[in-house]
Amino acid sequence: MKKNTLAFVARLVLPLCLATWAYAQGDDPTQAAKRLQYELAARRAETEALAKLHGIALRQTMPDGSTVVLDRFERGMPIFNKTLNANAAITTRTNRVHPFGGAGFSLTGSGLVLGIWDGGIPLTGHREFGGRMAPQESSATDWHATHVAGTMIAGGAMPSAKGMAPQAQLRAWDFTNDTAEMLVAGPTLPISNHSYGHIAGWFWNTGAGAWMWFGIPGQSEDYRFGYYDTTAKDFDVIAAANPNYTIFKSAGNDRGEGPASQPIGHYEWNGSAWAPTTATRTIDGGATGYDTIPTTSTAKNIVTVGAVNDVASYTGPASVLMASFSGWGPTDDGRIKPDIVANGLTLTSSHSNSSTSYAVSSGTSMACPNASGSAALITQRWAQYFPGGKVPSYFLRGLLIYTADEAGASPGPDYRFGWGLMNTEAACKYWSSQYPTRLYPALVDTLWNGGTKTFRGARYGNKPIKVTTCWLDAPGNLATAGIVDPPNKMLVRDLDLRVINPSSQTVMPWVLDPANPWLAATTGDNSRDNVEQVFISNPTAGDYTIRITHKGSIPSYPVGQKFALFIDGLEIHNPAP
Repeated sequence: MKKNTLAFVARLVLPLCLATWAYAQGDDPTQAAKRLQYELAARRAETEALAKLHGIALRQTMPDGSTVVLDRFERGMPIFNKTLNANAAITTRTNRVHPFGGAGFSLTGSGLVLGIWDGGIPLTGHREFGGRMAPQESSATDWHATHVAGTMIAGGAMPSAKGMAPQAQLRAWDFTNDTAEMLVAGPTLPISNHSYGHIAGWFWNTGAGAWMWFGIPGQSEDYRFGYYDTTAKDFDVIAAANPNYTIFKSAGNDRGEGPASQPIGHYEWNGSAWAPTTATRTIDGGATGYDTIPTTSTAKNIVTVGAVNDVASYTGPASVLMASFSGWGPTDDGRIKPDIVANGLTLTSSHSNSSTSYAVSSGTSMACPNASGSAALITQRWAQYFPGGKVPSYFLRGLLIYTADEAGASPGPDYRFGWGLMNTEAACKYWSSQYPTRLYPALVDTLWNGGTKTFRGARYGNKPIKVTTCWLDAPGNLATAGIVDPPNKMLVRDLDLRVINPSSQTVMPWVLDPANPWLAATTGDNSRDNVEQVFISNPTAGDYTIRITHKGSIPSYPVGQKFALFIDGLEIHNPAP
């Protein structure tokens, strides 16, 4: 295996020696972000020094066009980020809210400035961008970044390549040093897109023409799948410090990855070099496909997006077909990921070959900008009701979950489709159908330490009752790296949603069983997720009570625990104190 075709090769790699910092439950998110900024600078300096000392390339473009960048070292092993390679708008109903889309809106993203981090910089001069692309650093032009950016904001010079937010502006960075840059840019961005992720498990190295194993030698499963790692924690710190900034992240394309038959010669990291081996290991996800979402995509406060086929017309859950590659949850602690799914199959978008070039590509890389660009239109809709206001990220994430179309074999969430297929039209109609007549106007409220929030209302018509709450959580405490599927819970602030029916019975929220991830959702005490939903399919007439409490303590800084609340099927009276 030649060094110039496999830039991952090194003579020796030393472990990263930086101490990790703790995030106390009552910590100030702004101060935590400042501490993280110092840590990231030191981490990057040490990573670059080790790479230079031991001959590891910081960046490489593979023969298949994907970009691979050294991110950091963990357990003495180099960790790399890799790009994850008009029907999309139809699938998520985004076309319906465009001008003349039929839903009564005229949303284009005009006036919005979005962000993208990717393998390089989009081709700024592409005709689809019309001067709305603003590189934020000097980096190579990249086809993947151009394709993703086009899915977000392409103006529609070629109609089939029109982006979700065709008049929005886009600021672009490459993903080297992404977290440090996000800390700086987060206060100025409503949304950013991240269609890349850490290499985990099996990896086909196109340059070397060989399989590589990115897990620990001696283990059949890579512990990074489902693992809440340092970068996932970083993303949660950034989100907590910037509550009006929503981060969209692709779920990854690892499910089913691996050689078709074994044993087979491949390479594993032995602590100092990539060494040949014929060890037998399961393909990523094994026989069931679950637990194939790696590291950063497990963050709690972001929107993780999986990929599905085109849905020309949604007629029910059976019309949403899963992409063969899209990563499935659960996270190691049993949280629901992905959050939502969007179209990731055969998307036509801009390409970097020339200012008039286009390409068709598939992947969760494509599903993610389908979702993030569509969500930009939802923020524009918010601004029509709250001029000058910014959408809290926990509100936007909660709204996407609340309005998602059912997908999967059984009602409720699952670890394949998350909460369902994104429905931009339904999200934009939320204000038209709900605000302010049937929902108490406190769409965003605050729960104080030891307190209870109560909302009362009567059944509205004969429709089901659906209540959803979502909040930003403090970063979790990392489990020990290298252990496969550590059960340590990452949820810090555990809010509890309950609905009491007219017969005084308490209806519990959806829960999933991570030990049996293929089972249908049931109801119970959800002590894992920072989103909860109660669903009553056939409610009886009468008054219902929505109650939100919490376990443990809620920090007094800055103003208790804010949460978003979404209610359907009830006509809410003034809430009790």
